[in-house]
Amino acid sequence: MKKASRKKRGKSKPTASRGIGVIISNIHRKLSGVLVVRDGDDIMRDPFTCCLKAAVAKCLDFNRVAHSKKHPLDEGYLLVSGLRGISEDLIVLRFLAQIPKKQRNEYLIALLQRNLADGVAVQVKFFKANNSTQPVVGAESSDDEILSRVKGARDNLIVASKGLGFAGVPTVASMARAVGLPATYDFIYFLTSNFVHFNPGALMRMGWGRITKKGNKKQLRNVKFSASHMGGYYHNVAKFYGTILLVGFAHLLRSVPNLDAINLDAELGHIDQAIVALDRWPEVITFEEMNVRPPLFLLFRAMREVMRSEGEPIQFGQILQELKAGAEVRAS
Repeated sequence: MKKASRKKRGKSKPTASRGIGVIISNIHRKLSGVLVVRDGDDIMRDPFTCCLKAAVAKCLDFNRVAHSKKHPLDEGYLLVSGLRGISEDLIVLRFLAQIPKKQRNEYLIALLQRNLADGVAVQVKFFKANNSTQPVVGAESSDDEILSRVKGARDNLIVASKGLGFAGVPTVASMARAVGLPATYDFIYFLTSNFVHFNPGALMRMGWGRITKKGNKKQLRNVKFSASHMGGYYHNVAKFYGTILLVGFAHLLRSVPNLDAINLDAELGHIDQAIVALDRWPEVITFEEMNVRPPLFLLFRAMREVMRSEGEPIQFGQILQELKAGAEVRAS
């Protein structure tokens, strides 16, 4: 648990680089004309491209909100959970980009139909039991008809998954491994999963109090729970890793016909510089929440720069390297 000192709180936040919000706005402006489907029929004719455009738009919108200065501290944790969906979008679309067009579109349509059938079944059951007078999609069907559609949609998804090379419906982990995104899955997906599943650690870290000494023993007193206590941390997680994922989408777009002509080199270069200039990346478990004095991260960055200048091998930026690898989108 954490000491609720305002001075300490300010020191505990890994600071996101300045100016990224402006870069995000520039990328949004450049892509605004291409993140559009001119013909509604194209949505089902090429669902992959439509999903990619929608996912990029979602990532951009997320980053614009995350880098906004208008949010109070107690809203930060709401942003972090959104990162899981964005990371999953990137992994799945990066994987599907390398599958022939026919098979990937068959899979997306089957997945869409499975989710639709499951959604109808769940909502009909819920409203029948809780608000039976409200009309909902699917209420006109019998229970047997609904169950038959669910089974048929699930069977079709398994067949479509075989077209991707899997015996059953592929997991996000299997897709990440197949396209060389282990750091993206192992870290960002894990980090954000902590906020969408029950996690006692995520709840306990919200409790801040005063540490007092009684003899040689330290005690934590008057613990108060609030999402705002870790608000600075949550905001920085959302800003930093949201930007990292946007880099991945930008490099994926370079392989997509009609989208590859958009030049984002200047913006991506500024993002690279901002990331390198950071003293500290947001961690899963922080020194501050463990009541451990953090090291001087500035010194570690200086050491890294010296090692880089002397040509010594250092592990830095694996996740950026794998995201920048992009994907060669299969056209047939």
